[in-house]
Amino acid sequence: MNNRSKKWFSLKSDLLFLSYINDEDIKNIKAGSNTSSYWGNISRYFNSKQKISWIYFGTAGENFLDKINLQNLIFKKNKKKNEMHISFYDFLTFKNIFLSIYIWLKIIFRLQKIKNIDQIFFDDQFKINNMSHLKSDFISSFYSLDMIHNILIHLTIDRILSKINKQKKCFYLFERAPWEQSLLKYLRKYNHGQIFAVGHSTISLWDMRYSYKAHSKINEQNENPDFFIANSKDMKNKIINLNNKNKVILAEALRYSYIKKIKIKKNNMDIKNFKLLVILDINLKTSLKQIRIIEKLINDFKNINIVIKTHPTSNIEKILTKKIRKMCTSKSLKNLFNDCNAVLTSNITSANFEAAHLQLPIFCYDEPESFNLSPILDKKIINFFNNYLDLKKLILKRNFPKYKINSKNFVFNLNRKNKMWQKIIRYN
Repeated sequence: MNNRSKKWFSLKSDLLFLSYINDEDIKNIKAGSNTSSYWGNISRYFNSKQKISWIYFGTAGENFLDKINLQNLIFKKNKKKNEMHISFYDFLTFKNIFLSIYIWLKIIFRLQKIKNIDQIFFDDQFKINNMSHLKSDFISSFYSLDMIHNILIHLTIDRILSKINKQKKCFYLFERAPWEQSLLKYLRKYNHGQIFAVGHSTISLWDMRYSYKAHSKINEQNENPDFFIANSKDMKNKIINLNNKNKVILAEALRYSYIKKIKIKKNNMDIKNFKLLVILDINLKTSLKQIRIIEKLINDFKNINIVIKTHPTSNIEKILTKKIRKMCTSKSLKNLFNDCNAVLTSNITSANFEAAHLQLPIFCYDEPESFNLSPILDKKIINFFNNYLDLKKLILKRNFPKYKINSKNFVFNLNRKNKMWQKIIRYN
């Protein structure tokens, strides 16, 4: 146990938060700001008697030195006596690292003993063998460093929650990532308090991560959160419609609180002074298809000013041409939205919601080979296109759907005082 983790445990906190940290957060820390890209300014709503512990999973940095630098940087956030911030990697031990490798080797050895592995993926009801669809996922899940990493996280979460004092409440960003099930398992095992899964983005259509029935075995083991916190009426309704039996609480969208501060401007659709913000997808193949479309757009429309925002976890810039790389920016979306005339996105990104709030025209790439799972597919406020010719027609037409944002629609729940979050944090 290093000195940082010793100090973290010594706080004896009441509330536990588990979060990710991205490039925007790192910039904020270096600038001396306590604002989080996921949680906004939530720290201002803690009362002086509460003690709060934070654990961060890094999304920025791939090598060992990056992780070390991230650990040091996160610990610099500890400026308040009642809050303690720490990187998840500060809890790693050599014992758990070697144990993870040992467990992984045992799993691989057992898999080798299975004579007909195809049978695992055979659906008796429909007489379909799904191995051809799931083989690559199966191999990447078990025969890779990701498996060792997941085991290590599982063991480390067990260690943390066995040593920390009893927490009254635990909040985590809900995505159904593997570590979340480990968190739920050990929060229950060590009798910690209420568990809140925070919906920090948007829900796509048919998003089975929120479905009670799709995760029935997990529910049988009582490994679901006590509450889901929805950031919009749209999210709340979708969770309920997915037959979820957990209590759903509507609270403010902390991640998108900046939207309230941006003034909606009259849009300029003059093709000679047109600025297009391109938001690339998290999926590399989809992003490359978006880039190919942009390259054609540049050739046909010389006057369009294009700015490209890559996904925070993507390394796509390394394989882009110099011409396209020059268009890429590290600025945050909240700064970019205020300086563009239209947005080009992929269909699953939550940026569609943000752009719609600001009443910007949205060109959304709908991959012909995939289902359209856009979170605002049913809102009739978005321009979908399957190929470059469709996009070109939309831009030349410049006749976009007019829509009005109101509280009965799909908007994020936004309130500058965040009264709902204050109630959740401060009261039992």
